[in-house]
Amino acid sequence: MASEAPLKRKRSVEDLPHVEPKRVLRPRSAPEIIIPVQAAPIMKARVKKTIAKRSTPAAVRSTDSSPGSNLLLQKDKIIEELRLELAEANSKLAKAEKKLAESEKELAAMKTSAAKDTPIQR
Repeated sequence: MASEAPLKRKRSVEDLPHVEPKRVLRPRSAPEIIIPVQAAPIMKARVKKTIAKRSTPAAVRSTDSSPGSNLLLQKDKIIEELRLELAEANSKLAKAEKKLAESEKELAAMKTSAAKDTPIQR
């Protein structure tokens, strides 16, 4: 008779090294925010103030009068002016390139029409 091998059993959770079970993710419900009726106008005013602060430029917002901050404000102003000049120059360049392309097309059209009109000499 052949030697009988011990029967193998399926591994169970107890046989495996300690492994934490997978966590099941559940969708969260949106938190409920309850604002009392009296606090609503105050919240509105706070939101308006923060929006106003964000929309005003840094030069207007700053009340610090130290020499360093004045230099920074001047630099910011110069940088903003240069950006505007650059944007204007870019738009002028784009217009000039467009005009040049149209002129080149017209020139090519004139050359082809002139070539068609002239008789071939032998």
